[in-house]
Amino acid sequence: MTDKDFFSEPTAKEIMDHRTVRGFNGNLIKNILYLYEDQGGVIERTLIPDNFDTARRFMKHGEDVKLPRAYTLEEIAHEMPIDQRRIAFSSIENKAYCCYSFKPVVGVDKRTRRVSLVECLEGTKIYCYVHQVPKIAGDPSIDVRPYTEARGVEKGGAEIIVHVPSRTEKQSKYKIAFESVPIVNNDLQWAIANSIGSDHVCEHKRYQFRYKSPEEQESSNVFNFCAHEIAGYLAIIDFFKSKNNRIPLRMNQFAIPTQRTVDFYDRLGFNCLIKTPEDKHPRKLSGAEKEVLLWGLIKKSGHDKTFYTKENIREYRWRHTVPNEVVQTQQPLVLQ
Repeated sequence: MTDKDFFSEPTAKEIMDHRTVRGFNGNLIKNILYLYEDQGGVIERTLIPDNFDTARRFMKHGEDVKLPRAYTLEEIAHEMPIDQRRIAFSSIENKAYCCYSFKPVVGVDKRTRRVSLVECLEGTKIYCYVHQVPKIAGDPSIDVRPYTEARGVEKGGAEIIVHVPSRTEKQSKYKIAFESVPIVNNDLQWAIANSIGSDHVCEHKRYQFRYKSPEEQESSNVFNFCAHEIAGYLAIIDFFKSKNNRIPLRMNQFAIPTQRTVDFYDRLGFNCLIKTPEDKHPRKLSGAEKEVLLWGLIKKSGHDKTFYTKENIREYRWRHTVPNEVVQTQQPLVLQ
């Protein structure tokens, strides 16, 4: 066993070898939630909208859930991001979404920020990995180095360097430079939070460039957050909480799942396959198909049961090969 087994999943063949395997094409969320760990489920329908020829194109150009837009400092609502997400997530329709998004108000970089729910789950999993895998199995840690003494932190936020582990065996950590991280309790913290960004580029982000379609109103030049950045930001929250500073927590732009959502997501990887009319055999779900199903879970269960947690995130149960008894009991990260 290696420490990166934490991120392993069964193959399609292994899922088909479960005690029972049943197919379904309706009531998808309910059918997935009711799967036992030793059962397999095959989704017998297409999840990606017909007007997208590939899952990748859907993730680039599909419909997003827009958080409230403001174009001046006077217009920006002084609501915590989690409250804005609650309002937006509670208003979604019964359709396929590819992400949620928010838009900067100040600064040079006005690119729309896009956040995939799958990346939120994967980022949370990386964060749990560094707290649940024994240190003897490797070096699972997220290192935070803030630069908070620089001039302009009150107006532009802090710059913070974070080292985040890869999910690939023997891969070096990613060095991520965050910018526009709110750490000061003032009237600009909401605007600063909307401008958060980083210099991070991984394989997932490398091919996320896109071209604007005629019906899109906002710029085609967008900023896509990935799991490494989300895991890094959770570590930033920890760092400042240890110094009695809850501003990065209050201004967190990333939807952190509940244990219920983690359990659902694990079922997608460990129990579910899909067989569309184009597939000869049942196959593993793509990230885009998981994204559609996560939005379906929100539609069915609501924001607070899916992405408003009061639990100790470090102790989340993930299905993997690392024994549960290695979970460390440290100060819990509770989003409230």
